[in-house]
Amino acid sequence: MIIRKISLSLFCLSLAVSACAEISLPNVFGDYMVLQRDQHNRIWGLANPGESVSVQFAGQTARVLADSSGQWELLLDPVPAGGPHELVVSGENELRFNDVLVGEVWVCSGQSNMEWSMNQSDQGDLYL
Repeated sequence: MIIRKISLSLFCLSLAVSACAEISLPNVFGDYMVLQRDQHNRIWGLANPGESVSVQFAGQTARVLADSSGQWELLLDPVPAGGPHELVVSGENELRFNDVLVGEVWVCSGQSNMEWSMNQSDQGDLYL
């Protein structure tokens, strides 16, 4: 009975260790995302401590080692507007993000003037 419990514990532990072995990125990364044009873009995530992580995007490859807690980050060189591109992150496993565009990224939230349409703005019709 004790051997069975120890075996089950070791099995569960091996599953937990293998689950940590995969590179992961936050949910802000995904297919159809847009990266800011003409500036460095930060890519970050988790991997095994000391794991080598490679990121390929728009003809460039960047590499970094995960720190002792498994965290890693790197900066991609600026890319002009365009796409679609594929972002590939690899190490122990590989993640692929398809149809990634490069362009203007605007974050807007919660202001009452956000419901103001462009044609109501001063010279807004010039931008339509």
